[in-house]
Amino acid sequence: MSKQKSPSTKASKASALFLTLFQILLLFAIGAIGGLCMNRLFNKASTGNFIYLIIFAYLFASYYLQIIIHEGGHLVMGLITGYRFLSFRIGSFIWLKRNGKISFGRYNIPGTGGQCLLLPPPVNEDGSFPTTLYNMGGVIFNLITALISTLLALLLRPMPYIALFFVFFGLIGIYFAIVNGIPFPHAMIPNDAVNARLIRKSPTAMRAFYLSERILEGIVNGQHIYELPDEWFELPSEEEMQNSFTTTIAVMACERQISKQNYTGAKDMIRSLLDAPIEMADYHRNLLKCHLIVCLLLTDSTEDEVNAVLTKEQKKFIQLFSSTLEGVICQYALSMLWEKDSKKSDVAEVQFAKLKERYPYPVEAEEAQVRMQTIRQKAVANSAIPTVSQWKEQK
Repeated sequence: MSKQKSPSTKASKASALFLTLFQILLLFAIGAIGGLCMNRLFNKASTGNFIYLIIFAYLFASYYLQIIIHEGGHLVMGLITGYRFLSFRIGSFIWLKRNGKISFGRYNIPGTGGQCLLLPPPVNEDGSFPTTLYNMGGVIFNLITALISTLLALLLRPMPYIALFFVFFGLIGIYFAIVNGIPFPHAMIPNDAVNARLIRKSPTAMRAFYLSERILEGIVNGQHIYELPDEWFELPSEEEMQNSFTTTIAVMACERQISKQNYTGAKDMIRSLLDAPIEMADYHRNLLKCHLIVCLLLTDSTEDEVNAVLTKEQKKFIQLFSSTLEGVICQYALSMLWEKDSKKSDVAEVQFAKLKERYPYPVEAEEAQVRMQTIRQKAVANSAIPTVSQWKEQK
């Protein structure tokens, strides 16, 4: 497997750097505007260090309130266009509709402040259904609140501390609208504008969007992914997978093989996808590499095969996603079967136990537990760790 970077990988790195610089400049501009407004409101009078505590509190509150508004925008616009509630997440707090009842859990995807997932309405005869308002609802609500906040800041100028809050609340709303409303290509996790554009681009992508929500509905309601209809996981053609949203079905098909404990089949399928000239979100590409590392370690694979996947970039991804089940399982497999480091494996086991206790998708947690046990059994079989009897003999 060649270590030479593909053009798509180089484009992803360049795009990620551009996005980072853009966000820094945008935050700098927002800070500058906020500073000018503050000087106008307080007439350049000395307010002491207390004002900086106020600004920090305003920014903190504005950030989380705008996340709630953003996800609420998806929820409202989705419900208006016929969608049904599935889950609503702010930070790591998630509410799900499971078997007709609302359940609570803890779940987080690094790099995201929240997520609202709804079940699409019945499809039309041509297979289409409304998608734009649902996908762009968060941006619309951020812009509306930014406009209202600007008007309130102007009206409340005689009360500078209150007006200043609406200044920052409006500016953060504009920030959210811009970073989610401009379709930045090759971001680690595609934003709303990218998703809306990709789904509208082809009927296959729209079908993939529909199926991905139906698959999640099944998982939420206690179905294993391998219990869902086979036709939902038919691999799209390479031509269809030039749309990265369509590729999500192929990613789920790989995870379905892992769910069946078919690690050899999953390994082969993942390799084929990673080697194919297709479009895939960086998040999904790195996630598949995590799955591939586990599959390689659980099957008879060579050291070179593992090293080819375990690049510096992939190690960073595993570390970044160490608070997710996939990240913990990958770390556990590496510590048990690759590094043979019992201290690291103990840390991964503790982290897994915490995640499993509050994880909102019980069937996924059960399957993850099976993988953890399989990794441990493989380590014992390879004498990478001592069995209980061996440990007693050593004592």
